[in-house]
Amino acid sequence: MLCTKCILSKRKPEDGLRISVMSRHMLNDGVTPDERIVDYDFQVSILGSSSIGKYCRKELEWGEFEALYLEELRTDPKRQHVIRLANICLSTMSQGSILGNHSRRFFHLALLRH
Repeated sequence: MLCTKCILSKRKPEDGLRISVMSRHMLNDGVTPDERIVDYDFQVSILGSSSIGKYCRKELEWGEFEALYLEELRTDPKRQHVIRLANICLSTMSQGSILGNHSRRFFHLALLRH
């Protein structure tokens, strides 16, 4: 099973391998490291959104961020990394979690499911 969840969520036995897809583990200011983000097994930062900073600074609405991020994920080289990660996860893991940050209202990792 492969699922997505917030990187700040507590580890559960059913999480399996926890993979961070955040480009950087920072607070919303984009400068300060977020010391709460420590509970993951490895990071695939290439899948992080290049527009997350603009979204966190409220320069983009969710719909704009969503469109930009989905376009990034559908375009090489990120598309190839998404496919590779999905194939690895589905062929080698019985369980795994893709982790990232989210707001209360929106969850950008759900976009990876597309």
